[in-house]
Amino acid sequence: MVRFIRFTACFIVLAFALSFTLCANAGEKKASPFQEMVLKLMGMSQKTVEKEVNAVGRGIKKGADVVVEEAKDLGKLATGDKSKAKDVLVKPVMGATEAVGKTTHDVINAPIEAGEETYKGESVK
Repeated sequence: MVRFIRFTACFIVLAFALSFTLCANAGEKKASPFQEMVLKLMGMSQKTVEKEVNAVGRGIKKGADVVVEEAKDLGKLATGDKSKAKDVLVKPVMGATEAVGKTTHDVINAPIEAGEETYKGESVK
């Protein structure tokens, strides 16, 4: 359980660091020189990075929801509700797996979706 909490905390910190670094000026059309350098280095468009950061944000929210549910189940178990014993063991693993899987899927598909939005209506030969 401690490993799960550490993993979730590290995941959240890394995601926030990435999002602050790459999308500090998300509302502006022009990226900062540092952002442009990072994007060129990574070979990504700003729209791709925006989609990836949004996917990671949704994953963080899902991970936080799993932790909140785990805390509720632990509280019920501590007050004597023995029916929550299975939930305390199974729900965090299933929730974390689901969150990581969905986030990974969304991050991998972000360049494809960004390309579809960018070149919508144009035929590629």
